[in-house]
Amino acid sequence: MSTGGTRWMMALGMLACACATCPARAGQPGAPQVEAEVEFVQVAMEDVSAMLAGGGVNVEALRELCKKGKARLLAAPRLITGSGRNATVKGVTEIMYPTQFKPEAPEVKQAGTNLSLSVSRPIAVVPAEFERREIGAIVNVCPTVQSDMNTIDVIIQSEFGQIQNWTEYGFGYPVDQAMGPQIAPMKLPVVENCSLTEQVAMDNGATVVLGGASLPTGGDKAVYMLLSVRIVDTQGKPVRERP
Repeated sequence: MSTGGTRWMMALGMLACACATCPARAGQPGAPQVEAEVEFVQVAMEDVSAMLAGGGVNVEALRELCKKGKARLLAAPRLITGSGRNATVKGVTEIMYPTQFKPEAPEVKQAGTNLSLSVSRPIAVVPAEFERREIGAIVNVCPTVQSDMNTIDVIIQSEFGQIQNWTEYGFGYPVDQAMGPQIAPMKLPVVENCSLTEQVAMDNGATVVLGGASLPTGGDKAVYMLLSVRIVDTQGKPVRERP
């Protein structure tokens, strides 16, 4: 069950990250700003195999699959932060689901004068404890512009989760012939999750494939993460594109 729709949220770190010691005034007033975008792309494993056979998974090949409708863009969160400052952006749906259940015994009565029993009220399962989880895209990034005003060192943590299905953990119990067999419902979500933590040096305006992972359920699809960075001014416009 969902407690609400997808929500986007961005948080900016108030402290400079560990890499903020370069001459580009990282983490200080007047430091360059960096726009970062992470694209989560879902692609069939057969297409992954074809890319690997043709030289490897790269940005151009993934873009081409998206154009042909053979790959799916799951999310593309974007943010702007100062050089040397940590920032987080989320595009998530928060779900709440029970983690503990308390079954209540059914009401059983004797049918007539014989020894047979009937259930007048089936067993009830009452949720006792709940847990909240964010499903969607979460990106935490700390970019640092180097003194050449072209190289950008990026520390990034990215994650994408989606509900694959809800599994029924309920148990069956017999009732009378009129009602038939019953199941006490206890559903819990099965979440597919891909995450990556990386530190990489990039040119201003570049896009790279950070990595990818096959989905645990089924195994016929994979999610790849593409990172794009560029230096921007206070208006969010590119300062200097990659030569």
